[in-house]
Amino acid sequence: MAGKEVEQHLIDDGNKLLNPPFSIDELLSILERLEVSLSKVTQSPSASMIAALSPSRNALVSDKLLRHSDTDVKVSVAVCISEIMRITAPNAPYGDEQMKEVFHLILAVFQKLSHMSSCCYSKVVSVLVTIATIRAIVVMVDLECHSLIVDMFHLFLRVTSSDVVLSAMVSTMTIAILESDEISLEILFPLLASVRKENQNVFSTSWKLGKEVIGNCAAKIQPYVLKAVNSLGVSVDSYDEVIASICRNATDNVKSFYAPDSEKHLITDERSAIQCRGGKKTRCKTISENFGTEETNDKGQSVEILSAGSSFKLHLQQPATSTKTCSDQCVIPWSCGKQNQNQEIHIPSSEDSFPSNSGAAIICSEMTLVEGYEVKASVAPVLRAIFAKYGDIAANCQYKSPSDRASLLEIVSDVVHRLQSSDIPLTLSEIRVLQNEMKDLESTRLKLSWLTQPLEKISEVEKIAEMRSMLKSVKANSMMVIKAATKELEEALMELVALQKRMGEAEKRINAMKLVLQKVDDAIREAEDQERLWLRQINELP
Repeated sequence: MAGKEVEQHLIDDGNKLLNPPFSIDELLSILERLEVSLSKVTQSPSASMIAALSPSRNALVSDKLLRHSDTDVKVSVAVCISEIMRITAPNAPYGDEQMKEVFHLILAVFQKLSHMSSCCYSKVVSVLVTIATIRAIVVMVDLECHSLIVDMFHLFLRVTSSDVVLSAMVSTMTIAILESDEISLEILFPLLASVRKENQNVFSTSWKLGKEVIGNCAAKIQPYVLKAVNSLGVSVDSYDEVIASICRNATDNVKSFYAPDSEKHLITDERSAIQCRGGKKTRCKTISENFGTEETNDKGQSVEILSAGSSFKLHLQQPATSTKTCSDQCVIPWSCGKQNQNQEIHIPSSEDSFPSNSGAAIICSEMTLVEGYEVKASVAPVLRAIFAKYGDIAANCQYKSPSDRASLLEIVSDVVHRLQSSDIPLTLSEIRVLQNEMKDLESTRLKLSWLTQPLEKISEVEKIAEMRSMLKSVKANSMMVIKAATKELEEALMELVALQKRMGEAEKRINAMKLVLQKVDDAIREAEDQERLWLRQINELP
């Protein structure tokens, strides 16, 4: 398809989406055509191509599409938006508020990763791969969309995935941790739970994912892992060797341990900040020559991160012989093209560009006080309900810092929220993961019996539900067999009726022929009698 034809198709389909049809099938047909057209557009498009992209770029973030009720439409919209993000990278296709809405949609679409048999699964995977390739998670970090990132970690760790999906998840989670200035308990706890030895065979995908991410970020998370394992009262032997290795290294370097009590998040990234043009703070990063980007971790190693056209595997490399200083380079939040080393990149302050990761970034989740604990406003209603019914469940927590306790309370509130209002029912394996997380939290002396006991019961209910589902499947199969046998019997009866009809007709023909035969026999006998009479008359002549 020639470039002008692509542009015309983009314009036509984009204009149709500005006033989308009511028919789902017609809308999906337009979106699928748009997906094909967008996939043919390269990065750094011409001015005419940028103009052709404008109608669809604006239509895709309209309420009619971004908040559409149909799942297939949502997935197709996410595919198209991810393609537009790829095309415009490293510049943002939308402003900050719209980007947040986009990330909410993408996270909702990622829920379908747990449904491999779904007809839209391949499209969801393509969105994940694109998001990983263009390092879009960096934008979420820079916008401080902490709750979305936490939800993404939880989702990834409970999804059964293929190698391609696993690689994309590893890359995304690794970049999220390495790019974050702060690491929270909400990120570390599910990672620790995933690498328990008991999960290696039961939840092998989660275990492999957690192990690779922890290994990639070992230096970054080392101080907190040691404290977390010790405070949880869980033996290091209960975890994979990667945790034991981190704890040993942390013990050998105790002086480097730092866990401030005055901050909500326990570990702070100490990478130096520099001033880019425009007064925005950014962090040091080397731009490699092979379409990838590299950043320096806490061990001084170079960690190769994905960019467009590269594979998903991350590689830890030894530091180069030459040393670059912060004054030589500056970070770009989204790297997709080849850049020269030592190039200083200016990040514009307009709403259509990604902001640097600085204190001026917009925070996705507002904070509020609940019984003296500063928590995210999104979990406040659940936490208030918990306190109203069970009191201060963190009163005896071994963590004394209110900020530490607040982080733990947010995790509990998120779990309760997921149990109460999950759009997709939790599976038995997902509930077991939650049970492990709650056991870890209970070891910090949080009062959680009111939650752990129902979780145990939920497991039993889930087993019963699975049995019921299996029985329903058996019933459905039996009904299908009965239906097929009934149809076969009906067909046989119809054949029998037809046969009986044919038999009746044959019987009638036989009776008719017997009647004819009888008449023929009578005629023959009559003829014989006349013949004998004639012969007697002849013999009686003189």
